[in-house]
Amino acid sequence: MPMTDSKFLARQLSSWFKSSKRDLPWRHDINPYKVWISEVMLQQTQVKTVIPYFHRWMKAFPTITHLANAPIEQVIKIWEGLGYYSRARNLHKGSKEIVSKYHGKLPSNSEDLLQISGIGPYTCSAILSFAFQKECCLVDGNVKRVMSRFLHLEVDYSKSSHYRLLEEELTKALPKHEPWVFNEALMELGALICTPKNPHCSKCPLQKKCMAKLNNNQLKLPLVKVRPKVSHLNRAVLIFQYDQEFLIQKQTSDLMKDLHEFFYFEFDPNISVEKHEKFKEWQSFSIGLSKLPLVRHSFTRFKVSLYPFVIKLKEKKTFENFEWMSLKEVKLRPFSSGHRKVLAHLEDFLSCCNDFNSQNLAYFSKV
Repeated sequence: MPMTDSKFLARQLSSWFKSSKRDLPWRHDINPYKVWISEVMLQQTQVKTVIPYFHRWMKAFPTITHLANAPIEQVIKIWEGLGYYSRARNLHKGSKEIVSKYHGKLPSNSEDLLQISGIGPYTCSAILSFAFQKECCLVDGNVKRVMSRFLHLEVDYSKSSHYRLLEEELTKALPKHEPWVFNEALMELGALICTPKNPHCSKCPLQKKCMAKLNNNQLKLPLVKVRPKVSHLNRAVLIFQYDQEFLIQKQTSDLMKDLHEFFYFEFDPNISVEKHEKFKEWQSFSIGLSKLPLVRHSFTRFKVSLYPFVIKLKEKKTFENFEWMSLKEVKLRPFSSGHRKVLAHLEDFLSCCNDFNSQNLAYFSKV
């Protein structure tokens, strides 16, 4: 990148950012803890989604010490709905390490930061740049897009050599004066102006020297990696009820660890769920069965259809790895996103119908 372009880039970005930046909660009273939490929350999540979560998190855990002393279930419950729950677990684990090794304060050097659970190279650089105002470049999805278009880089960033090329170019362009402003401005430009599908080139402060715009090639850059094929799952969710208690399970798998779910099984969608042998088996133990609305949700590379039923049992049964809880207790537990929607339907159902004594299949629908 020619030096004149570097100066142009830094000057234009700084001027634009200072007049156009969004008013975001983690930009108020900036400290390393706020930067750490916001950066982890913002990974693969939109800003508008993160804002209420950030407020709730800071209210529940105003300091690293508060986070370290909190039970993991409370941490997961506050995070509930953001997905990627390993990040919440790592924040909790990392906070304990910070209290133990660094007296409750995030260190200001990369060597120590990278030793903390959940802090990788990008988060480390973000903390150093935004919290400690150190000279280091950042590369996230927004930065890749802006720089790919500005420099007309037709490369695949999944290849480490191409990623390093972008880092080298950014390092050359990084100004000595307020390098953190340069980093945040690039990210902000990608979020507000240089967007993936509909870039607002006429409002962009870099348009005069953007090579993609000059070549009318903005929408083709950056090169997008082919996404893995999406798999579809169909699951019957059986909400077992005895008296005023419901049966839930705390998951232990890596993907859903520490999240709760109702009992479920996968079934062939070509056959009505009520005709499956597993369903008939459980129906035989019931004194009342009600169907709740269909729930659709997605996670990683799966699209899932959940078919929930409330099954009132004749007697209280013991299930390995499951626990009976009142509805009040159930609502305090962190749930996976799909089963959280099922829980909401269950609450609606219970508020509309307090009698589960019918022996027949009842249908409850929500418009």
